[in-house]
Amino acid sequence: MTGASGSMGFETFKLLWEKRDRYDIVLLLRPSKKEKKQFRKYERQVIIEAESVSGTGTVGAQGLKIVWGNALNRNDVVEACRGIDWCLHHMALISPEADRNPEMAEKVNTRGTQYIVEAIEADNPDHIRLVYVGTVAEYGSRLPPVHVGRTGDPVIPSVYDHYALTKIKGELAVMQSRIKHRVSLRQTFIMIPDLFSLRDPIMYHQPVNSFMETITARDAGRMMVNCLEVSDDSDFWGGYYNISGGPGCRITFLKFLDKIYSMLGIRYQKVMERRWFALRNFHMQFFED
Repeated sequence: MTGASGSMGFETFKLLWEKRDRYDIVLLLRPSKKEKKQFRKYERQVIIEAESVSGTGTVGAQGLKIVWGNALNRNDVVEACRGIDWCLHHMALISPEADRNPEMAEKVNTRGTQYIVEAIEADNPDHIRLVYVGTVAEYGSRLPPVHVGRTGDPVIPSVYDHYALTKIKGELAVMQSRIKHRVSLRQTFIMIPDLFSLRDPIMYHQPVNSFMETITARDAGRMMVNCLEVSDDSDFWGGYYNISGGPGCRITFLKFLDKIYSMLGIRYQKVMERRWFALRNFHMQFFED
């Protein structure tokens, strides 16, 4: 797994952790203070003979292996991919950070994915299954009357959306590879519990008449774990799929703002002005499929 410290990736990891009697888990993680703290208790539960590493390096025992390194380091990627059966590739530098640092977004989302593809191709491309997480941002601006999308629609990212461009290039690297069992899951916006942690000017880039179909991090993680049950001869492999929570997770951005601020006892009309919001050039849509 890559990206195990993110909202979707961590939910996937926790579900896999419950199944560690069936699966050996390999994580490629950056050795930052945040990641070290987040995975310390799991590391301690399985390590008997080995000791936790303070910086980069590999540690593992009893079904959990952590490669403390960097997806931009070929050696770290090769080590993480050695002897695996599946690769669940959540890793991404997402917006708004990707907008502020497009060069790093290119490195992480495109080059990092290319390194993973190369490592799998060099190891066993006929056996290792690669599940790539794409994004709804690949479809670009989908305001009414084209607010309902489906797989097969043109990939037309919004202008200056560096994140979408880098994810498209990562997806191309996966789908044009020699890996026999590969798939791209184009993930919609994940409705994380602490939405106010996303306070950023990017919220005003979303037109108020956007149609949003979201998903929970838990369901997104459950989907990734379920991919491990897909048989090798299934027509699932080689496809592109839109991922969302379905009709029960549909809302317009204006109604979304109303609900969020109403929870705080605030009328959004009193604290925001209509002219603050963009009129177009973002993403999100309802899904037909």
